[in-house]
Amino acid sequence: MKNVNPTHTLAWKALEDHFAVMKDTEMKTLFSQDPSRFNTFSRTFSDQILVDFSKKPYHPRNIR
Repeated sequence: MKNVNPTHTLAWKALEDHFAVMKDTEMKTLFSQDPSRFNTFSRTFSDQILVDFSKKPYHPRNIR
C-alpha cells in the first residue's frame, strides 16, 4: 500500500477551504440557521449516554 501524505490530498484541500469559511462563524449563527441543531448533532445511547456535538462549530457537511 502506498503511503499518502494526507495534506496533499483533495480531501485536505476541501477541509482547508471549509475551515476558511467556518472559522469566524459564531455558534449563535449556527443555531439560528438550524433551530433543530441539537437534534441534528446529538445522539443518545442505551437511553443513558448523551453525546452532544451541537455546541461545537460543526456543519452537517463535516459528518457525512
